[in-house]
Amino acid sequence: MSAQSEIQLVFKDSTEPATLRDVDLIKKIPVLKRALETGNPNWEIESVQPVPSINIPFPKAAGDFLFQHLRSYIPEGEGFEPVVEKDYKAAGKLSLEQLKQIVELASFTECIDFMNCINFVIARKLERLPMEQVAAFMGVQLEELEKEFDEDATWIYPGNN
Repeated sequence: MSAQSEIQLVFKDSTEPATLRDVDLIKKIPVLKRALETGNPNWEIESVQPVPSINIPFPKAAGDFLFQHLRSYIPEGEGFEPVVEKDYKAAGKLSLEQLKQIVELASFTECIDFMNCINFVIARKLERLPMEQVAAFMGVQLEELEKEFDEDATWIYPGNN
């Protein structure tokens, strides 16, 4: 790896840029990979022109989590039935709000497999909550179910007995 193969990231809650130098990790993050490839198609093996820092509109903690777990949070494929406590242990310990920030960052960086793993953890946490809390988390209003059948607006025919 070239010493120049790095990218500066400025998170919304940090004034100091974070420097990412891990080429293998950068290759797994499509948005960052494209940023380095712009004007530097051989960025993995040659010295590259410095890339302007990239503003990341998410907290640094979400970025740190993504960088730390991106390689290990990968769906195994057909027939894989993950268990949060075993396969996504660190994510399982986070709050729904923390997970929401991480999944939004994963979407922003186009890390689809990672995003799906975090969505799985969120789903497992949500399935234990009452509908009112799920609706609040999703940012939607829970509406009362309307009557499926309005008896006052229909004719009822007596049976032939």
